[in-house]
Amino acid sequence: MTIYDPLLACWLEGQEGRELARQSVFSAVLPMNAHLARIYRAAGMEVADVEAEFSTTDFETPVAVEGIGTVPLNVARILAWTWAGAPPPLGPDMHANAQGYRAIAAAFERVLFGPDGATPRADPRGVAIVR
Repeated sequence: MTIYDPLLACWLEGQEGRELARQSVFSAVLPMNAHLARIYRAAGMEVADVEAEFSTTDFETPVAVEGIGTVPLNVARILAWTWAGAPPPLGPDMHANAQGYRAIAAAFERVLFGPDGATPRADPRGVAIVR
């Protein structure tokens, strides 16, 4: 799988946090995900696109977040789907919460069962994947 960027939560820390959020996406997460995808595909594996599921690069779509205001979609999803923006004692923590793990599972489901979710695919070893 590709990864999401928990540093997007830094967006809430003013202008420096916003710059860090952008830099982490474009200078770290995107190159790392491209590298991971090349390695997996070279090994004959499909890749669950968690980066896309979390809308990691979408700084353009505004989303209203209760108690915070309007933030980009990628920031809203990090805040909603991880513990990155949670106050202590639960956060800040880069790990996904239940919503985030559902989003990650959805990315894997598309790889395993196709975009319609109904057509089981075979894994690279020729073993049928069943639900």
